[in-house]
Amino acid sequence: MLPEKCDSLQACDDKLTGRRLRIPHVYTMAYSNRSFEALTYNATTRRFWTTTENTLKCDGYKPTITNKEVNVVRLQSFGDDLEPLEQYWYMSDSTSTQDYYRRTRPFAYFNEPSLVSAIDSVKRKTYSYPSGHAVRGWMYALTLALVVPDATEELMKRAEEYAMSRIICGRHYKSDIEASLVEATAIMSRLLSNEVFMKQLSKAREEYQSKFCRQESSK
Repeated sequence: MLPEKCDSLQACDDKLTGRRLRIPHVYTMAYSNRSFEALTYNATTRRFWTTTENTLKCDGYKPTITNKEVNVVRLQSFGDDLEPLEQYWYMSDSTSTQDYYRRTRPFAYFNEPSLVSAIDSVKRKTYSYPSGHAVRGWMYALTLALVVPDATEELMKRAEEYAMSRIICGRHYKSDIEASLVEATAIMSRLLSNEVFMKQLSKAREEYQSKFCRQESSK
């Protein structure tokens, strides 16, 4: 379970700042070892962003290899004062691609601990190809690049770094990451012909222009 305040944030020099995020109560309903992903900061919008790794108990059942439940992921932002701001949720695909290929994760294949050894016993039962985390990272970048085209290079670089971290921690092979980009690109090509997605994309562009471009012009 997650506390309503997380541990003190760390500065770039790895020293604790003494400041804490105010975590909305809904996130205390995370399944064991399925809480937040890494925290990132957008200096332009002055927002911290994080995302859940898996479905919260209040949103449905946790997806597994056998039950084929759809993963419901929440995105959460925090302001510079570390108070919660926007919250979004979306439904992602099941693990059907990984189930089809059933590729053993590298740390399990070589019988070595990963960098997150506390959940190795859980991850040994899941598959490697392609990387679901990397697919999400590429999808975030591709989607945001449609909203803020000028930031495309920076967004894609960040998504690549995120994807490569999956190799570093022992969860995936390089080919898993390469396949995830192919999958994300294929998904995006379908979304661009989806009327509902395009309407939401238009709203996101308008919101960005009205909120953040106005802030920049007033400086």
